[in-house]
Amino acid sequence: MRRIVLGTLTTLAVMLSLLSPPAHAAADPHITSARISLAASTGWVKPGGQVTLSGLLEGYDQTTSAWIPLPGKEIEFYVSTDASARPATTTDANGRYRLVTTVRETMTFTAHWAADSSVGYGATSTEVGVTVPTRVKISFHEFQYSPYGKLTVAGYFEAYPENISTLQLEYSPNGRDRWKLVKKFRPADNYSFRTTANWASSGYWRIHTKANRDHLEGFSPVRKAWRWRTEISKISVSPGKVRKNRYVTVRGTLIRWFSTKRHGAYKGQKVAILFRFKGKKTWYLAGWAKTNSKGRFSKKVRAYGDGYFAAEFTGGSGTFASGSPNIRYVNTYKAGLLPFTRQAGPTAPIWTVS
Repeated sequence: MRRIVLGTLTTLAVMLSLLSPPAHAAADPHITSARISLAASTGWVKPGGQVTLSGLLEGYDQTTSAWIPLPGKEIEFYVSTDASARPATTTDANGRYRLVTTVRETMTFTAHWAADSSVGYGATSTEVGVTVPTRVKISFHEFQYSPYGKLTVAGYFEAYPENISTLQLEYSPNGRDRWKLVKKFRPADNYSFRTTANWASSGYWRIHTKANRDHLEGFSPVRKAWRWRTEISKISVSPGKVRKNRYVTVRGTLIRWFSTKRHGAYKGQKVAILFRFKGKKTWYLAGWAKTNSKGRFSKKVRAYGDGYFAAEFTGGSGTFASGSPNIRYVNTYKAGLLPFTRQAGPTAPIWTVS
């Protein structure tokens, strides 16, 4: 009888052990809510650069009143740009996650965990942004290089954001290297620019914008501004003394460079003969001369009074302007005019000499 009772008790003990958990086993936590953090390894990257997104997913355990990590949960990332698929990753044993992604344009990221059977509510992180500098497109619609070495450039640029504040005008003698900053200037508005510079050497030009947080370094196409040097010889004026309003002859020679090593006569070109009264600063156009096959010119012009003569070539389609290296003085004396004769004087427009 005793054996039967002991066997029955043993059977009951085994059944109870199967129905009840061991004394050392903890019950599953009861998670009532979740939270997720998000951080980016950098807030700025060049196009095509990589950014590491990382964070921690936690759930609130109401039994212990503490936040505990949630392992093995899928984290999905919402991005501000249109994407065919959302990147995703999974939390590790400590509830942490990490994702390396390639960024090609400025965008924002948000990490999200959707609720599952253990938690009634999911979690969404705060938004983090990554700035990717944009390309700047620069073009010319005007590019002129005057015979007096004045460069005029104007054009358009496209930039987003529209906050380009400074442009640089740069010069290179060969168009490949040795670029020299000639001028910094502000654009006319968010889309266009215009500026000038005085530069007496032929070469190549471009507009340059430096890189900043919002934009990549930008360059316009390289443009060639090329003119060949010209030179007027010392002029002669004869006679050196003449009656007022009588004629004198101004002579000289015009040459040009055809290459960096070769120069010769510049034929068929107009040369301005200039006159300035003694004691005055204004030059007047006295007449035009034309060079012959040897580059020589000769012109009879009126001597309106005591003063100086000079010659100037105003430049050709591919050549610089030049002036005579000297001026010649002519002394005049009165000519005993009749009472009804009006004294002559220069009537041509003022000629500005650069």
